[in-house]
Amino acid sequence: MRQIYPSTFAVRMDAYSVFVAWALAVACVILWALVVFLKLPFGCLLGFAGKAFLGAAAVHVALAFTHKCPVCGKRPTVQGFKPPHPDSQTQSKFTGWAGVVVSVVRRSEFTCIHCGTNFFLKNGRT
Repeated sequence: MRQIYPSTFAVRMDAYSVFVAWALAVACVILWALVVFLKLPFGCLLGFAGKAFLGAAAVHVALAFTHKCPVCGKRPTVQGFKPPHPDSQTQSKFTGWAGVVVSVVRRSEFTCIHCGTNFFLKNGRT
């Protein structure tokens, strides 16, 4: 049975901050290759993208600790060293916390990686 996740806004912003961090990481790699191999003058832009990546990653870490699963009390986007719950393996092609992030962004629902409970997100800020 699916339940409404109580911290909809926090988990959405957490997931979006991860997507921004992933995009900025790709941009850093591309800019680094342009600077190193093609000698293009994008060093300043590379520095900005690197700092923005670190900022987005810091936002994710901060937001990841602001919401908990109401069933098990653990954080759905913080995995640790234990393997994810078997019921959470089918939510996307990614497993673990990355699967939660992709599922939240794409479908506004996710399965807790610790207890396997299915949640959906309400629209709006809650």
